[in-house]
Amino acid sequence: MYRAHDRCLEVNIALKVLQPRLVGSRVETRFLREGRAMQRMRHPNVVRVEEVGRDGVYTWLAMELMDRGTAHALTRNRNGLPISWCLHIADCILAGLQAVHAAGWVHRDVKPGNILLMQSGVVKLGDFGIVRDEDSDLTSPGVTLGTSTYMAPEQHLDATTVTPRSDLYALGATLYALATARTPRQLAASHLRRARREDEDPYRIVPPVLRPVIQRACRLDPDERYRDAGEMRTAIRGALRASKAS
Repeated sequence: MYRAHDRCLEVNIALKVLQPRLVGSRVETRFLREGRAMQRMRHPNVVRVEEVGRDGVYTWLAMELMDRGTAHALTRNRNGLPISWCLHIADCILAGLQAVHAAGWVHRDVKPGNILLMQSGVVKLGDFGIVRDEDSDLTSPGVTLGTSTYMAPEQHLDATTVTPRSDLYALGATLYALATARTPRQLAASHLRRARREDEDPYRIVPPVLRPVIQRACRLDPDERYRDAGEMRTAIRGALRASKAS
């Protein structure tokens, strides 16, 4: 990823360039598919792609520049982000996911590193490289795609069977990471057993106002999670009101 300047528009942009050795490969097919998907998805909480380019040597995506980096970068050297930041980020990403899911897509890689920020406070979802489109999917049955620590249990088994609720699991795991600065391992598994000791419960370090939201989003059974991004967004806004009242 490069920071570049568009001399026609007189604006700085982000330029994502594919390595030349990958031109003509399946990786390039996914890369181009990512760019075209993001071009079609015009939403204030999805990173905007302005141009998809290919000249035989280089293939690139020209995107709006998110000048504050990723949510992952914010957690470095911290014990977790303030609750208000976590809730704001989750609310914005859920708004973006509502549009993504309404289009018939599943993102499949929601995580702090794919959440981009601007100094103005704008938060957007990026990187649609492994998005699942109900009309076409380059993934073969039984293949695992995504980032292991944020993936829903069903995505570990088969990336072609995911649903929008798989993205909600990933956002719950992301919220856990942002609030605690810890890796969200064993969240779903923790629902299968009662911890024999308090220190075995991964949720013990989550701020109380966030705990029920994350626990429901990260249930093992997809049917026990939030029905959709809109329902989870309502829960996030309820948690925000509770945090302000406390």
